[in-house]
Amino acid sequence: MKWLLIALILPLAWCAAPRSASKQAAPEGKDSIPACIRSLINERNMDIPPSPPQSITTYTYEGKTVYYFREGCCDKFNVVYDDSCHLLGAPDGGFTGRGDGKLPGFFSKAKMIRVVWKEDGNK
Repeated sequence: MKWLLIALILPLAWCAAPRSASKQAAPEGKDSIPACIRSLINERNMDIPPSPPQSITTYTYEGKTVYYFREGCCDKFNVVYDDSCHLLGAPDGGFTGRGDGKLPGFFSKAKMIRVVWKEDGNK
C-alpha cells in the first residue's frame, strides 16, 4: 500500500517542480527586480498549466519605474505593473490588440530600460 502511495506522490512532486532555473526570477541583487514582481513570476510558473510571461521589460513611465509583462499567446493582455505591483493597465494585447485603454500612448511616452526577465522556452 505504501509503495502505491509513493508511486502516486513522486510524479506529482516532479510535475510541481520548476522546469529550469531561468524560469525563476533572478535573486535579489544590484540589478534585481522588486520582490513582488519576482513573486508574480513564480506564482504564474506554479499555475497548472504554467503561464509565465514571455518577457518582462523595465520602462520609465511618467517618472516611475514600471514593469511590462509580455504574454506569449492567446489574446492575453500585456500588462504593466509599478514597482509596488499595482496593476496600471494593459497598453496592448487582448482580443483587439489594443489593450484595456488604461494606458493610451504608453509606448510613445515610456522609455525602455532593459529586459529584466525572459522565459527560456524549455518545458
